Amino acid sequence: MTVAIGLKQLTGLSLSAALLIGACLSATDPISVTALFRELGTAKRLTTLMEGESLFNDGMAVVCFGFLVASSLGTTELGLQLILVQFFKVVGIGIAMGGLIGFGISYLTQRFDLPLVEQSFTLVSAYGAYLITDDLGGSGVIG
Repeated sequence: MTVAIGLKQLTGLSLSAALLIGACLSATDPISVTALFRELGTAKRLTTLMEGESLFNDGMAVVCFGFLVASSLGTTELGLQLILVQFFKVVGIGIAMGGLIGFGISYLTQRFDLPLVEQSFTLVSAYGAYLITDDLGGSGVIG
């Protein structure tokens, strides 16, 4: 919201365009923070909290962006109930598919003692989970 207000004030963009840009920029990437935490020897709990907060931001950014685009096109009206339902749908699908694929790959990798096969499963499962979850309407990053 702060980014949107600043963009509107500084550039004169419409509020809907400024909110769309704000929604795009709101999804954070915790990789650099996690790396810094490891370097500093920060507690594992704080790292886990940071990653969880980043995933929550991703889910909210996906929902906000979708509603702002639909609102700009005039295909939906903004409402708190609709936004909450969509948020829980996006996050729920992401968690469900990620858990399902993660447990499936974990089961398969326990059956093999070949490092290259295990690495291949891991690589394919990460990208596959993203694609499947995104195709089902969930957050691919959470998946």
